[in-house]
Amino acid sequence: MRYSLALLCYVATMLSASFAQTVQFSANASKNTVKQGEVFDIEFWTNAERFDQFSAPDFEPFQVVSGPGQSSQTTIVNGQRTHRFAIRYSLLANKEGTFKILPATATIQGTPLTSNALKIKVKKNDILSSDEPRAEEDIFIKIEIDQDTAYVGQQIIVDYVLYSNVQTRGASVVETPLFKDFYVQNPSIYPRNTQRITIGDRLYEYRILQRYALFPQFPGELQADQLIASVSAILDGEDTGSFFFFGRTKKITVASETKTIKVLSLPEPKPEGFCGAVGSFDIRATVNRSNPKVNQAVLITYQITGDGDIKKIYAPQLHFPPGVEVYEPKLVQEENSERNGRIRSTRIYEYILVPKEVGAIDLQLRASYFDPELNQYIEPPLRDIKIVVRQGHEEENMDAILFGTEPDQETDADKPLFRWGIPLASTALISLMALLYFRQKKHLAQNSQDTSSWEEKAKTYLQDARRALDRSEAASFYTSIRLGIYGYMAHKLGIPLADLTHQSLLEALKKQSVPGPLIEQAQQLIKQSEIALFAGLGSDQDMQSSYDNAVDLLTKLEAYFDQ
Repeated sequence: MRYSLALLCYVATMLSASFAQTVQFSANASKNTVKQGEVFDIEFWTNAERFDQFSAPDFEPFQVVSGPGQSSQTTIVNGQRTHRFAIRYSLLANKEGTFKILPATATIQGTPLTSNALKIKVKKNDILSSDEPRAEEDIFIKIEIDQDTAYVGQQIIVDYVLYSNVQTRGASVVETPLFKDFYVQNPSIYPRNTQRITIGDRLYEYRILQRYALFPQFPGELQADQLIASVSAILDGEDTGSFFFFGRTKKITVASETKTIKVLSLPEPKPEGFCGAVGSFDIRATVNRSNPKVNQAVLITYQITGDGDIKKIYAPQLHFPPGVEVYEPKLVQEENSERNGRIRSTRIYEYILVPKEVGAIDLQLRASYFDPELNQYIEPPLRDIKIVVRQGHEEENMDAILFGTEPDQETDADKPLFRWGIPLASTALISLMALLYFRQKKHLAQNSQDTSSWEEKAKTYLQDARRALDRSEAASFYTSIRLGIYGYMAHKLGIPLADLTHQSLLEALKKQSVPGPLIEQAQQLIKQSEIALFAGLGSDQDMQSSYDNAVDLLTKLEAYFDQ
């Protein structure tokens, strides 16, 4: 008996737990932001078969124009039966402001439940009190701007909305706005459906005809220009949507008004690390290695993503201690996307630094942007980067630049998953690349003091580079360029190839009284090759430019040394 009672209690508990986990009671709104005079729907629903009891909240200040209406739906998928039962109301928004619709209450399968509350924002509708002239008194275009006061670089969404209280058969834009004082983007994803709104005692249909994302470039009172459209209005009969509809239509040309946007300058003083971003942004910084060797390149990546003017965003300035050679930051990626009808942009910058001394480097990263909603500069927390530099050799460092690994550190390739999972073809390819590289290096070392013509060897490397360029093989191209120039320099300057560094090269060229422009050209070309090899960069255009520079440099140097 005790066993049976315990079993019944257990079953009852499990059923109660199952009910709590599966039965839902929720409230949804067809939209959370509406205009004055607009009708919208709210729905209270459950996944049970019905409500035992239901009590709606007070909808003030909204006016109920229809409801309650009920709907019930049952679906069976793979033998699994699901239900959806809902009570719906249509409400009219008359008053501007933000309002809360309190939760509804219901009893479902004998259990009292409470829904969630809803927050509805009602925006001011200028056309309710507008007495401006309208084309045919029935069709007109309004400019609707999400904010009429903004900062330089802030995103502004401008909608040109077509209103009509007669039937129409399409509309086309005849003249687009110029927006001469703005950087302009055209979002492609935004609501295009037709909706209804009551203005006075007349019912209008409206839809967004065109949307623009504007980024003001200057402070002052800037103008959102006029848009002109041609609308086909139906004068009699009904539009059935049929190809054979012959009702009379009339082409009506309608033009929007213009609208002034007040644009403010950014507050002063701007904080250190401000990167030009205005809006809502996410900023991240990463480093590829924290324990490099002397002369081994370190890559710091900055990614800035947000909804401001991407063209005004620049790389934050980083402060490096002495003993670090730093390359200018390079923009490596720029892209636009869309989210919720707005433009969202990303810029990625890369900083390459080369430590020249053993020791610790602490980089305190700072980057900030201006948030117009908060009206203040925001400095998101970025983790400080700590780098400990070890002693190394030039040859080992070149291996790391070419292959992205360090001999005395575990890499992905050393881990079991990768060691056993890499396809044989990839292994063979990597081995072949390594073999070719070390053959080249060995060949250079054996011939760096050779009496044969290094001019001919340099030409051979340039020919290899030319073939790699034709095949768009960036790694082979920049390897050939770098080895050709380094080998030529080592021979001409009498320096063992293994000892040739940026510093020794600079000193040797100065001792030979090589003109400054040639020294700068040589250093720049070598740096470009190293950066491209390390960061995996190099478009066909970049490679062509590097090839032309290499040919020009070797030609000028040969002419200088032959004097």
